[in-house]
Amino acid sequence: MPSASRSTSSSGASADGPPGCEAQPASRMDMINRIKNRGLSIVGSITEYANLASTPRGGCGKMPEKYLQSACLMDSACLYIVATPIGNLKDISQRALDILNTVDLIAAEDTRHSGKLLKHYGISTKLMALHEHNEEQRIQFCLDRLQEGQSIALISDAGTPLVSDPGYHLVKNVRESGISVSPIPGASALTAALSCAGLASDAFVFQGFPAAKHSSRIKQLEALRDESRTMVFYEAPHRILETISDMHTVFGPERQAVLAREMTKVHETFLSGKLESLHSQIEADTNQQR
Repeated sequence: MPSASRSTSSSGASADGPPGCEAQPASRMDMINRIKNRGLSIVGSITEYANLASTPRGGCGKMPEKYLQSACLMDSACLYIVATPIGNLKDISQRALDILNTVDLIAAEDTRHSGKLLKHYGISTKLMALHEHNEEQRIQFCLDRLQEGQSIALISDAGTPLVSDPGYHLVKNVRESGISVSPIPGASALTAALSCAGLASDAFVFQGFPAAKHSSRIKQLEALRDESRTMVFYEAPHRILETISDMHTVFGPERQAVLAREMTKVHETFLSGKLESLHSQIEADTNQQR
């Protein structure tokens, strides 16, 4: 980050800027405090703010107001949908960390799992469990907090919430109540896998997790037999061999496929080939089934 330290004359003008320009923040924390004092949430990259502050605009280094604004003000209720890393803990935006630090409550799919991420970044915001088994019961609690003017961040175990994860019913009810819902974009296993697969990505369809039972899974795949777009599925490691076998049966052995596993982690693996070959590779390597 460029140094923001500048000398200032007794008149309050910046030594390297025209008269009337105020001195710029000398540190990252000064920048954060300045934004907080304006009563606005810190939702942009602090690095970006610092770069803007050190770049003359209109003859002065003041930041354009639009870079200090967000869809949700700190003094108003907002439900933030925050993306978290899918493996590598460094894959989280500064904006996401700022939001998780400033909201009143974090609703997490698994508090124990998410607690590790929050501890890593020194975030002590109160945690509440919100998963597929209790989401319906938690909705009114969240609505009550939001209607009181509090802010809530929704996170999943990994990646972007609501993509094959809980949260749909909560978001639907919050929006219907007229309360703001704002995305904090970031990691997603769906787009990460697609971007590296080498398959056509100009048009694709996301199918989520196939049915756990063989007969139901076969019916789902048969309904997709004539789908010409690239299809993206999620699957649990212990079912991957069975699912690839069913795809081989329904789509035929010549269908091209890619298996993305442990993305962004030490043992990241991409296997590609025809379904028949892919099945053989997975069957021969038990690590691909873990």
